[in-house]
Amino acid sequence: MQSLFDNNPTYIALALLTPLFLYCLYRSLPSNHPQPTAIKKGKWRLASVLVAGGITAAIMSPHEKPSSEDSNSTIAATNPAPPNHQVTPATESRPQKTTWAGSLNEHSPTAFSSRELGQSQEYYRDQSPPYPSPATFQTIEYYQQALERDIEQHGENNPLITHRLYDLAVAYQQNNENKAALKQLLRAEKLAEATSDKKMPLLAKIYSEAGQAQKALSNFKQAIRQYQKALEINKKLYGEPSVEVATSHTNIGGTWYAARNYKKAITSYGKALATDTQLYDPNHINIAADLNNLGLAWDSTKNHKRAIEYYLQVLAIYRLIYGDKDTEIAVVNNHLASSYYSQGDYRKAKNHYQQAFSILDANLGSGHPYTQTAHENMAASAKKLAN
Repeated sequence: MQSLFDNNPTYIALALLTPLFLYCLYRSLPSNHPQPTAIKKGKWRLASVLVAGGITAAIMSPHEKPSSEDSNSTIAATNPAPPNHQVTPATESRPQKTTWAGSLNEHSPTAFSSRELGQSQEYYRDQSPPYPSPATFQTIEYYQQALERDIEQHGENNPLITHRLYDLAVAYQQNNENKAALKQLLRAEKLAEATSDKKMPLLAKIYSEAGQAQKALSNFKQAIRQYQKALEINKKLYGEPSVEVATSHTNIGGTWYAARNYKKAITSYGKALATDTQLYDPNHINIAADLNNLGLAWDSTKNHKRAIEYYLQVLAIYRLIYGDKDTEIAVVNNHLASSYYSQGDYRKAKNHYQQAFSILDANLGSGHPYTQTAHENMAASAKKLAN
């Protein structure tokens, strides 16, 4: 620890020159326009105090010579090191992928290697008013507090409470708390039926969400009943064809599929496809979703030939949308390979397993469970061919 005067010529010079500076300052006051004595003395005293105080502080205050570490820290703060070059690629703008059975991010590796690549799931397309996206959801506590506040202010029979109950139920569903969600939805349903128009869009959404919750709880009959009520309202509100009606048919088909009633699933999926073909061009992603669902349902009835027909159409649409190297292409190739394998056509099965493996290896790496499963499936087909 050292003072500023230790081996510091700058501060020594400052101390020596300060008296001279003060004298010159005093003499610079104009003599032909004498100022009041109070002002003269005030300026003198102020200058003396400021300079003397500064010198005293410099002498008395300890001054650490910066260490090499401190210097390096200062340099680093001024010129921060560049971040690691782990650049996240920009998200490519393309049609939103509709969720259905077989999606790689929805199923376990064992499911991917199985013929049953998960069960067909309902999907929600844009509706009017739209379903809120997960990014807009508040916390469950937020909606609980909002519900309690509005009940206190407006009473339990106010239509606003229906909206609050619906919002709270959707928040529970996003947290996979289906029992809690269903409880709120049934409250909202009862209130809406008693206080609102039976054809209101919110009531159709409540029925649909209740159907989803019942399906998640494996209450398939109740889920079908809820989806049917939503379908009837959507027909009255939006007519046919409409996105809302197609979505209701898909939801019903997905529930029949989950209940392993594949023939009724095929009927509902067929209605969804018939509706969508009136709404979209033949290469639209929703058309591909309908075709994929039909392929899965036909596959589950052991009619692999019909399933392959639908899968090939899905593959053609997906190649137009995503190109040849997307993981969704790998999923469809896996469907095709499994169907060909079930038919005993091991050469085609191996070919499609090979395509699936190549895509997964490039996108996920050789150590990923899906990639390893595709490789095992390919090897199993090759073994069948060898025999």
